[in-house]
Amino acid sequence: MPAKRMPDEPAKTAGTDGRAATPSDLNQLTAAEATLAICQNVLRGIGESDLDKPTPCSSFTIGELADHLIGSMVGLGGMAGAAVIPAESGTVESRVTFVAQQALDAWHGRGLEGTVKLGDSDMPAGGAASILSLELLIHAWDFAVATGQQVDVSDQVAHYVLDLARQVIQPQGRQDGAFAAAIEVGPDADILDRLIAFSGRAVT
Repeated sequence: MPAKRMPDEPAKTAGTDGRAATPSDLNQLTAAEATLAICQNVLRGIGESDLDKPTPCSSFTIGELADHLIGSMVGLGGMAGAAVIPAESGTVESRVTFVAQQALDAWHGRGLEGTVKLGDSDMPAGGAASILSLELLIHAWDFAVATGQQVDVSDQVAHYVLDLARQVIQPQGRQDGAFAAAIEVGPDADILDRLIAFSGRAVT
């Protein structure tokens, strides 16, 4: 098993403003790039003193949620054929960026055609790649709520990720505990709130 390593240089950022990262040609991979930029903006505001704070994501603290997100990026990169190597140390932002960029590079190299393995089962590659955006944007919201920040995301990106979520999050996944039951929101709820509620989180 490859040893963990540290980033060779400071984490690259995909923009200082989430709205500026809205691509003109949204697909599973350009949406993942945009949501990584959005997540980076939130993670940049997290320090070592925040790691034990609770989050809206089940019983995870910020530090535990960061480890979960890193693990998700490692797994999703692996589905695209890459051996994603986590950073040995660094800030939450740099560690998440380090693995997310490896996963994105792997998916860009592989493409969205055909199927990939999910355990012993085959899964459409496009469906697997869709999970990148769900993980990055929904957990960006978790981190933001935990630290009193706002998620800066365009309606276009939020709507696209909501459409992906409706394809990826199936009743069986809710029954198995991967996602909580969807929560109803009012008619005036914005697109991000609709996505968050669909993922099973209460929007206040």
